[in-house]
Amino acid sequence: MSEGIYAPPGKPIIALVGFEDAFAEMFANCNFGDKQLIHFDNGMKMVSAWNDQNLNITAIVSYSEIMAPAGLALVETLKKRELPVVPFFLVVNYFNPNLRKLALSAGISDVFRIPLKINRIEKRINFLINNWNELKDTIKSEVPPIKNIGFAKRVFDVFFASMALFFLSPLFLIIYILIKLESK
Repeated sequence: MSEGIYAPPGKPIIALVGFEDAFAEMFANCNFGDKQLIHFDNGMKMVSAWNDQNLNITAIVSYSEIMAPAGLALVETLKKRELPVVPFFLVVNYFNPNLRKLALSAGISDVFRIPLKINRIEKRINFLINNWNELKDTIKSEVPPIKNIGFAKRVFDVFFASMALFFLSPLFLIIYILIKLESK
C-alpha cells in the first residue's frame, strides 16, 4: 500500500500497520485532530514509504504480537534506519507483565489489548502525540544494571548458612532414620 500514498506535504500522519478493515475503520472513528490515518499492510512497506516519500509520521499503531515481525522487530528496524523516534503503539491479543516489561524497555510507548476501548485509545494516543517532545527525553529505555553483592556480605551469608546446616544436621539425621524405619 506504500505505492501512491497521498499525504499533503507536512501533514501529520498516524500510520496503521497490519490492521484488517474492521480495526482500521474503528480507528477512523476516533478524533485525532488534523492527523491523517494511513494504512500499511506491513511494517516494511511503512518504512520504505517513510523513507521514499519523506512522510511526516507522528505515531505508529501496529496490530501485532510483541514478538512478531510488526512488534519489537519493527521497532528495531526503525532504530537501525535512524528514522525519527515517534510514539509506537501495539494492539495485541495476549499480554502479561513480562511482555509489558519487555515492550516498554524496547521503546514501545503503549500496548492496547483486545477488546479495544476506542475512547481510551483516542485519549492515550492524542496525549502521547501532543506531549511527545517533553516525554521522549524522560523515557528510560535501559534496564538498570544489576548491583554487585559485596564480598563481606557473601562471606556473611555463606558462614551463617553453614552454621545453620551444622546445628540442624542432628535433626536431619533423626528425620532420616525415622523415614528409613517407617518406609519399606
